[in-house]
Amino acid sequence: MTTTPIARVLDNVRVHVPAVMDGMMRLELFNALKEFFQRSNIWLLEIPVYVTPESNDYQVETGMNVVVNRLMELSRPNQPLANQWEYAPTRPPAYFQVDPNNLHSESVDPIYRSARRGTLLNAGTKCPILRIIFNPQVAETWIATLALNITDPTDQDGLPCPPEWIVEKYSNYLIDGVIMRLMLQPGKPYSSPQGAQYHGRKFNEGVGLARTEARNMFVYNGQRWFFPQGWSERRPRKW
Repeated sequence: MTTTPIARVLDNVRVHVPAVMDGMMRLELFNALKEFFQRSNIWLLEIPVYVTPESNDYQVETGMNVVVNRLMELSRPNQPLANQWEYAPTRPPAYFQVDPNNLHSESVDPIYRSARRGTLLNAGTKCPILRIIFNPQVAETWIATLALNITDPTDQDGLPCPPEWIVEKYSNYLIDGVIMRLMLQPGKPYSSPQGAQYHGRKFNEGVGLARTEARNMFVYNGQRWFFPQGWSERRPRKW
């Protein structure tokens, strides 16, 4: 079923490219979304991975109709996860929720996690294989942060189903991405290399913004630059 943010994107594309057919617009929307998620890493998912001392390879299952692009982070909570937990995929950044009697725990806070080393053997598939570098001495539950992307099959209208909050937040840039791809098609009434270049710049601007916000976890002024402390003057100069 087409969501309201997706429908709004398509309506805006029709305004700028009135001669486009619906099938072509759905195709380029899929391509624009796929490129957007591939380059920005804005669609994140945290899943628990049960690690044992006997194995280095683990199949990662998201339970969603998505492909896993990258392993963004692999960490071990300093405290065990609660027995009852729930995941909220529409809240960036996504953290685990423990039982109502204990709404906060160090085990669900990324500050209280130890980094672990691992890699995806077949990134870009629905159920990739996670290979860890060092096995723990006892069975543990680690948290893998994954960057996701859309894939087939689509919904009954032929449209992908990305998170609504992402489409709504970056809708203007996604509209530019679809228009850019349509205007790059040769021999069409709406073909325009100049227009494609303009909308392509706006789309790239949105990709960079989303990538930066994902890296800073939506913290305001998170990319503030500080002069390296190794160069700071600790003693007054003697001329």
